[in-house]
Amino acid sequence: MGRGNGLVAALLAAISLVPAAGTLASPFDDRPEPSLTIEFVGKPFKAFEFDDVQRYGLPDGAITFLKGGGHTRVWMPTGDGGNSIEVVTDDFRHFRATTTPAPWVLSPIPGTFESDYTGISKVVRLPSGRLAAMYQAETHPCGPKSAGVSIALATSDDNGTTWDRQGQIITSPVITRTTCDEMVFHGVWSFAATVEPTGEYMYAWFSQGGDEEWDDHYGGLRIARAPLSGDLMPGTWTKYYNGAWDQPGLGGLTSPTLLTPTPVFSNDSSLSNDFAGIPSVTWNTAFNRYVAVFTTMTGFWYATSPDGINWSDGNQLLKHKVLVTVGREPDEAWIYYPTLINPEASSDGYSSTSGILYYTYTPTGFEHEMMGRRVRIREVPEVLPPTGMNTEWFLVAITSLICFGVFAVRKTRI
Repeated sequence: MGRGNGLVAALLAAISLVPAAGTLASPFDDRPEPSLTIEFVGKPFKAFEFDDVQRYGLPDGAITFLKGGGHTRVWMPTGDGGNSIEVVTDDFRHFRATTTPAPWVLSPIPGTFESDYTGISKVVRLPSGRLAAMYQAETHPCGPKSAGVSIALATSDDNGTTWDRQGQIITSPVITRTTCDEMVFHGVWSFAATVEPTGEYMYAWFSQGGDEEWDDHYGGLRIARAPLSGDLMPGTWTKYYNGAWDQPGLGGLTSPTLLTPTPVFSNDSSLSNDFAGIPSVTWNTAFNRYVAVFTTMTGFWYATSPDGINWSDGNQLLKHKVLVTVGREPDEAWIYYPTLINPEASSDGYSSTSGILYYTYTPTGFEHEMMGRRVRIREVPEVLPPTGMNTEWFLVAITSLICFGVFAVRKTRI
């Protein structure tokens, strides 16, 4: 893996997300089932060949795209030195670089909050016409086993030829564990961002932790938002906390939203989820609700939400060992970093009745490659009373049960 690779950091992030024993509470109870179902159609296909881009570790996070100019531009983080690249595709099945090797879009800057990793996972064209790129920034002051992580912004006034870094936009509350003996993977990380359906705000879902007093150990995903009219700049973001959008994006508190799916914990590691993160969140235009595909210790899961805040429980989409699965051998295959896209949409962040799930896969436990697999998305039918002839049988059954109950009561009184 390359220098500054987010994979080691993601492993430590997942471990820090595991709640302490006895901390599970009401947010995990009484969640409805997802209102949509997602299922695979066909077999996986390899979306990237190494010779196409001459870069490895693809993708190292969620991918993002914009259509225009006769083709589709795609940006993604890589495991190759903590850099991000841009590639193009004509059919969402074959991706290529405009030059070989694929050029870096963003690279780490030594001595800063982004000294070891700059992974772009969202590019959007703002109302002003500028391009904005949201990216995961990491610094590893004590080596790759600990890191400070945040979400930052870069903008472009020349359609992505060059990028100007604007600084951090979402950070955790204050970190007090600053020595190498105390430091853990801390901050906010592994985000998904989507323009909500009114077009007024960008929503961002992310994981947060740090083994600090403010860390509630629920894991799962938190949410922040910013108006697109403010160009997503630092200071325009607010976090959702205790029912209100009143906490600052920089340093504010958050409430958990999407939570670890059932079963949360199990003595059988193949069933124990332990965390929910590494998300892909889309607004489904066919069914008017949010869909999240996310990662646990046991593979990929999905959940639904009417507002991006209140989420269903999870249903499993793909059972497989992931990068952070407990007990996975170092050379054992794993999956990670899902992104659900609709090839008919003009940008990522939207889904419909069909699409493609892209994800990272490695058969050897080392260098990973980008795979794709088509999916079908359908609404879960409501359970309704029988109709027509079946209604008569339904009424007969109910009447019989009532009569049996009355008879039983009378018999006990004799």
